[in-house]
Amino acid sequence: MAKHIPFSLFALRIIAAVFFCLFFYTNSAESQRYTFIQYSVKQGLSQSQVRCLMQDGQGYIWAGTLGGISKFDGKNFINYDRNDGLNDNQVNTITELRNGTIAAGTTGAICLINGRGISIVSLPTELNEISVIEMKIKSRNKPIKENYNKLLKGFNSIYKEEMDLEQQ
Repeated sequence: MAKHIPFSLFALRIIAAVFFCLFFYTNSAESQRYTFIQYSVKQGLSQSQVRCLMQDGQGYIWAGTLGGISKFDGKNFINYDRNDGLNDNQVNTITELRNGTIAAGTTGAICLINGRGISIVSLPTELNEISVIEMKIKSRNKPIKENYNKLLKGFNSIYKEEMDLEQQ
């Protein structure tokens, strides 16, 4: 003979089970909804192969590509390439100095972009075929200095040099 469960306890269990299922179903469905906006050369990106991304202190997004560097304000792109003063169109790494200057690592140099234009910090002659692939801030006791380590990768070797970019 079946055990009789009072209606109110049975109804409470059903309501709890339905609530439990709906709660987790809606949460899992919400957590998988993402909105992506794809930007390409059609929207103004300098080139389709992006090597690096960085957001600066003012909120601009900088994209290093094989065709130069693009600055994105959320609506429009401003592009910089060899015609604007970069030493090479392949930008491998981007970082921001404390003074707001954008440093872009290319082949054989670091390009500094600020409100006055683009200046180039060349590597020593024997390293002009080496690509700058990473720049890091080196901690110092003197906060005014911008001291960077460049990690440069060549064919069979890794070269590391310290430079003071603020003096350039």
